[in-house]
Amino acid sequence: MPRNPRWRLWQPRILAAVVLLTLAALIAGAVSAYLSYRQAAAQLIVQRDRQVALLTAVRLQNELGRLSDDLTALARTSSLYLGLPDRQRQALKGASSRLGLFDGGVILQDNAGRVRATAPERWDIMGKDWSDMEFFRAMLGRQLPDVYFSPVMDIGPDGAAVVVVTVPVLGENEELVGTLSGLFKLGESRVSAFYAGIVRLRLTGTGNTYIVDSNNRILYDSGYE
Repeated sequence: MPRNPRWRLWQPRILAAVVLLTLAALIAGAVSAYLSYRQAAAQLIVQRDRQVALLTAVRLQNELGRLSDDLTALARTSSLYLGLPDRQRQALKGASSRLGLFDGGVILQDNAGRVRATAPERWDIMGKDWSDMEFFRAMLGRQLPDVYFSPVMDIGPDGAAVVVVTVPVLGENEELVGTLSGLFKLGESRVSAFYAGIVRLRLTGTGNTYIVDSNNRILYDSGYE
């Protein structure tokens, strides 16, 4: 029985349509697999970068914490915690070589937040009530932190932007009798102990690394020359 001429006419078209549908299905499957792979890879990259950021933050905290060692040692001397203004000023002056890493100076406050001594001397703030300063208020309360790093503050010499490192000055009965703060200038082109501590960690990777304070001001940019 002879085949239907119409079937002979449509047979190549049907085969071509089947091939095209099969190719379309294969392409759709490949695209779906590729997109799923990209999404999974992106999630893995984000998780990896998050872990790297957390580990780096811990390393940075430990590195910067060492910058407070000289402040803590000085705060524990009787010359500071006994509260005699002349002895306190002499103690800061005598420790100037050790405190030289604080390029914005050092500030001593009493337990009411009043500035008692500075090194080098800053007569513009001597005796001022700075009890509302964040770095002083961080020392108040039952659970005293060992060290506090402030966000960027424009309280340095001549209004310079600084990061303030503060430690408590404790009396013989472990009561808070004052605070001792060291100031690091920001944005300076010269060598800074603050920036040196960051650079030593070699934070740079394939892109730029930024360290941002709690007010979203950039403290460090690895791409800045």
